[in-house]
Amino acid sequence: MTLSSRDRLNAALQVALGDAANNWGVKIMRVEISEISVPKDIENAMNLQMKAEREKRAIELKAQAEKEALIRNAEALKQEKVLQAEAIERMADAKKYEQIALAQGQSDAMELIANQMAKNTQAAEFLLTKERIVAFTELSKNPSKDKVIIPYETSEFIGGLSVIGEFLGKGKKA
Repeated sequence: MTLSSRDRLNAALQVALGDAANNWGVKIMRVEISEISVPKDIENAMNLQMKAEREKRAIELKAQAEKEALIRNAEALKQEKVLQAEAIERMADAKKYEQIALAQGQSDAMELIANQMAKNTQAAEFLLTKERIVAFTELSKNPSKDKVIIPYETSEFIGGLSVIGEFLGKGKKA
């Protein structure tokens, strides 16, 4: 208190000394306290108080900084989750659009095929033959030696013979 009020003390001393010096014909123009001595106990107490105040401010600043860091980390995590959710939503929308486009394309293709089949009765046979050729090509690429590739028409013929054989075999038993 004394150190912080030095200007007030100087002014009060100037007034008091000026009043006393007027009787002697002296005018005091300025008073300056250059040093105030305090007992060692008070000086130690003042130093401890200043140290405690600095430590208190340091603790408060550290706590405030930790609080702000936690808040910023939480906000960053929240922003990350929001961005992830938006990305998932966009991917889902893209996948949905892709599936709709594929389904529409397949629908259009099936409609074109149906129209052509209605106009030309051999169109269906052409498509089936084309698919058989692709299937036989893939089968022939198989490195296995234990395969026999028989065209569809031949298998129909063999199936027909087995039915006739069964029919004839039943006729002999009766």
